[in-house]
Amino acid sequence: MPFKLLVTHKESFVFILATLFTHLTGIIDKVAIKNTSPNSALFVLFIEDIILASVLSLYLFKQEKYWFRDLRKNFLLLTIGSVIYTILSLFFLMGITTGAVALVGGIKKLEILFVLGLSYLFFGDKPEKHTWLGTLVMLLGVILIKLG
Repeated sequence: MPFKLLVTHKESFVFILATLFTHLTGIIDKVAIKNTSPNSALFVLFIEDIILASVLSLYLFKQEKYWFRDLRKNFLLLTIGSVIYTILSLFFLMGITTGAVALVGGIKKLEILFVLGLSYLFFGDKPEKHTWLGTLVMLLGVILIKLG
């Protein structure tokens, strides 16, 4: 059943593409870190965030009329989220600096397990059985990568 969903649901296919690009960017990140002197995950994250913020700002100026007002209205919440994101991204980049990209990326993808648990706890979401099965497959994949 879970594999059928990958073909029949557009959202599942988009998520698979996002996962593919996440791991591809992990490889690119490792190359970028290894080509800084000295190796600096912080510098790579800083440059990536400047590029990302620039592109997104240009997009928002073009597509969203009131995005700046919404930014000001939600500034504190966005700042907290940004700080957490930066810390977690830095940990990920530090992990791939010294570890295998496949293992660190696989462990990072286990975030879905925490999202499922926290969304159940805070929002009362009840994931379907196939969601838990997919998460179990991901967990087993990480264990197999570590053992291999």
